[in-house]
Amino acid sequence: MEEFEYTYTGGMSDEAVGRRLREANTATLALAEGNEAYAIPVAIHYEEDAVYLRLAVQPGSTKRGFLAATDRACLLVYDDDPLEESWSVLVRGPIEPATEADRETIGDVETKFVPLRVFGEPIEDLEPRLFALRVETITGRTA
Repeated sequence: MEEFEYTYTGGMSDEAVGRRLREANTATLALAEGNEAYAIPVAIHYEEDAVYLRLAVQPGSTKRGFLAATDRACLLVYDDDPLEESWSVLVRGPIEPATEADRETIGDVETKFVPLRVFGEPIEDLEPRLFALRVETITGRTA
């Protein structure tokens, strides 16, 4: 049998969770429809009551279908070098298109997000949209 290493983790303070979310540029968004799950990398920007996501959404895409079907989404932000430092933050809540008030809260969207990644789709077919994941629960763990 193989040997495994284990690391005990503990909860993060609210301050540490907020700092990790504010410093993060990307995360993994998990959506669901019935008993099928779908997870995608996303660009994010955090404000106190919401995590904002800028997504390229195409008509008829899998992403669009799962966004429409998901009542409560899950967002995972984590350390990309767990050998250096190990932590993760999990945010859950409803996801919806951002409102005009959200846009005012964020300000200049272009300066808040990393460049939109495109995977071979023609640029003219993409419809970049801003979504808000309304924070219901946040859990942070660190080693």
